[in-house]
Amino acid sequence: MGDKQVGWIAGDDIAAVVARVLAEGPETHAGKEYYLSADLLNGAEVAEVLSAALGREIPALVLTPDNLQRMIDAGLNTAPANMDAAYAASTLIWARQTYEGRMDYSAVTTSTVQGLLGREPIHLASWATAHRQELLDQLA
Repeated sequence: MGDKQVGWIAGDDIAAVVARVLAEGPETHAGKEYYLSADLLNGAEVAEVLSAALGREIPALVLTPDNLQRMIDAGLNTAPANMDAAYAASTLIWARQTYEGRMDYSAVTTSTVQGLLGREPIHLASWATAHRQELLDQLA
């Protein structure tokens, strides 16, 4: 989405926060909103983190509304087999709104994971290192 940074959170952190919220229940968490971003990165920065963790060059695909439209015009408008079509469509809408600056309010990192779980969140670099072989297998 151009040079726009967005928040990143590890799936394991999402699961741990959800488990805590469910275990503690509405007496503690009713009406609260939790932003969980541990890292604030744009596409080029994500590519740098992944390149360092994997020990090989990972290029950034920088999306703009124009190149998104070119992808659609070229017939690349179907969701990958492992992605629900509605989710894929919402991802494109989110990408456009991010590029246009309408999602800037959400480009923050928080201490929510630390506060709820009493530990540091899993940052992208740590996650990529822990999942290095799986990621390399996907690239093969």
